[in-house]
Amino acid sequence: MDAVNALDLSIMDTQGNARLSGFSFTVPEGGVFGLLGPSGSGKSTVIRLISGLERPDSGSCLVFDVSPWENRAEAHRLCGVFTGTLKLYGYLTGMQNLLFFGAACGLDRLSAAKRASALLKELDIWDARDLRVSQYTPGMERRLSLARALIHNPRLLLLDEPARGLDPVSAQEIKDLVRRIAADENVAVLIATQDLEYAQLLCKGFTILENGCQKASGDFARLCSRFGRRERACLRLAENSSVPDGFMHGEDGWFYRELQDEAEMPKLLHDLIAQGVSVYEARLIQPTLRDVYDSCIGAGTLEIA
Repeated sequence: MDAVNALDLSIMDTQGNARLSGFSFTVPEGGVFGLLGPSGSGKSTVIRLISGLERPDSGSCLVFDVSPWENRAEAHRLCGVFTGTLKLYGYLTGMQNLLFFGAACGLDRLSAAKRASALLKELDIWDARDLRVSQYTPGMERRLSLARALIHNPRLLLLDEPARGLDPVSAQEIKDLVRRIAADENVAVLIATQDLEYAQLLCKGFTILENGCQKASGDFARLCSRFGRRERACLRLAENSSVPDGFMHGEDGWFYRELQDEAEMPKLLHDLIAQGVSVYEARLIQPTLRDVYDSCIGAGTLEIA
């Protein structure tokens, strides 16, 4: 069973402009899926539609075979949602917030307290559990918001830029927790982010959005193939060396050549050395999600593979 199955989701703003147009995708159970795109591309809109916070003008969506708009209570039980617009109660303490939201999700007090304690410790805000949230720093409050999203052990975790605006230490703690949850708790994760390095490390599949339109979808290998991003051989040669066959001389003084496969690298080096080329240093450069993203964004209308 898929955790999310969305088909042709579209929604307009009050001026009649498309916030999201014809968006379709699936998130497998236990999988991690990345929504990528610049600000205003529609990532947050997707999160809000799937979580039932908004209803589309057209299209359909199921979360573990439950409609988030026809059965919101069940969808909310299945989902944990983290967005910048969902606020905590500032006059309650951190622990009181988690106990309240645990009860709202149907947990008994003992189960909620046990889960809350574990999350507060893992997110390094245990010592602030009895402080009112109005006294929390922004980083502490965001970590508590993530704890709230996880309090009821959801089967699907929806994250909208979970590490945005945090100091490096807090951001890394949240990233590490999300990685652990995805790996150890069989939770499906849909993460909207502009942190491409993190997305490449965590996600099994991606959708790239721009101006409400779905530009490309697939796993990393498929996207690399689609946008012609391949491994490159990178060489530093003796000074005043001529350009080897098939290589381009980069502005940084290195020589570059695309490879069909990384398995070409050993033979390539063997042949160059046999030809008497003085190879001082060699590197194999792998394509990155940033390479794919830069090829996709601004590339015009693309047919979704």
